[in-house]
Amino acid sequence: MVHPGLYRMMRGERVYAAIAAAGGLSADADPDRVPDLAGVLRDGEQVKVPILARTAGRARAPLVDLNSATADELAAVPGFTPEIADEAISYRTNFGGFQKTSELVSAVGMDPAAFAIAKRYVHV
Repeated sequence: MVHPGLYRMMRGERVYAAIAAAGGLSADADPDRVPDLAGVLRDGEQVKVPILARTAGRARAPLVDLNSATADELAAVPGFTPEIADEAISYRTNFGGFQKTSELVSAVGMDPAAFAIAKRYVHV
């Protein structure tokens, strides 16, 4: 997580809310081993997000450009759904493209927890 620490969450909150409260996933977080984002937090629970294993043979996936990617390319990005990919294409067509990746939340309607995962894989 970007800002690990102790966070006070409301009763019944989900794991994704705790991760979002901590600033989302850090650049070295392993998106394939993230805990169940839909899990309900329990009092005193610690949410652990494993980091990527650093091996010489493992290359980082290239960043996807929000202003030129196809709907299929966007839908393949962790944190995206086909519906959000279509909304992103519609937004950039109607409003001339993205200025910031955070517009996925503010203008397109992506869930902040999903954006915390997706922002590692996209750029403008």
